[in-house]
Amino acid sequence: MPPLPPFEVIQDKIVYLILPALLGGFLIPLASIRWPRLARAALPVGILTGFALPNLFEQRLNWWLDQSGQWLLFEHSWYSLFPATALCLIVGALTTFFAERSSARAIMGRVALGLNVAAMVFAGWWLAPGDLKWNQTLIPQPVAAGILGITMIAIACLLTMVWQAAAGSKAWIWLAFLWGLASVTVMIHAHSLVFTDLAIAMSCGLFAAGIVPAFQVKKSSENCDLGGEAHGSFREKVFALGSSIGCWTGPAVFFPALTLGAATNTYSELPLLTFFAAGIMPLSLAIFLIPALWPKCPHRRLIYVTIVLALPGILAMILAVSNESIGVG
Repeated sequence: MPPLPPFEVIQDKIVYLILPALLGGFLIPLASIRWPRLARAALPVGILTGFALPNLFEQRLNWWLDQSGQWLLFEHSWYSLFPATALCLIVGALTTFFAERSSARAIMGRVALGLNVAAMVFAGWWLAPGDLKWNQTLIPQPVAAGILGITMIAIACLLTMVWQAAAGSKAWIWLAFLWGLASVTVMIHAHSLVFTDLAIAMSCGLFAAGIVPAFQVKKSSENCDLGGEAHGSFREKVFALGSSIGCWTGPAVFFPALTLGAATNTYSELPLLTFFAAGIMPLSLAIFLIPALWPKCPHRRLIYVTIVLALPGILAMILAVSNESIGVG
């Protein structure tokens, strides 16, 4: 077992990283208890606050300008993680807020879905590096951006349709634990303090934002169909996806871009599969889009979906632990 870091280091991480992320992520959704109509829109705002608050104490990411004063809009790399993630969370909060209050459900569902998809496409363009290589072959930046953007969109849709349907109000807490644990473990073994801190900040913000909805008393639903729409029309399903996807675009953008940044900017013996498995964990949920594989029993459904989601993360952690030590200096 590797030696633990000095207590002063652990104390600093708790005081300046973990506690601010938990506090920031919890406070905004907590206010929604007083104004329940804001509950859904408060989730992405809470995630953003939890992610941003630790950056006020020790700036791990530049907000909007790089060190030379250039706008990060023109920086195609993980350095733009904060503004790209913030953009998607803000769009998600606004579309969720207006979708739930619109009387034109069919139109607003399409608008909300389109705006969130556009934000993730832009985030993929923003975060895809221009020097990405595969087997010594340079991947053009537009191609890398397209792949990354499609991956982000697919993850957000699967989290909305499959994961949220299976885990219900506890979906955010449970995802923060599963995806966050895998990402933090990989970042630690990749020997990057910055990437590790960023993974911790997002995981804590996501966890804290999910506390209020997880413990709010709600009438249980007997609806066991995929996506929560048993007999709804296509329009209703589009509205359900459009009004809920904004709660998931933040982690769907952040974690894949973080692991891609770590894979291309860290030096370790970790195989690329380690970063790949951790970054796209929720894509494993696509198996449940096959109706015959979607369990009707709520308890069995949660167990099966959790196992399928966790498998890529477990693979990533095994690869990380077996190929690299933590290496505390």
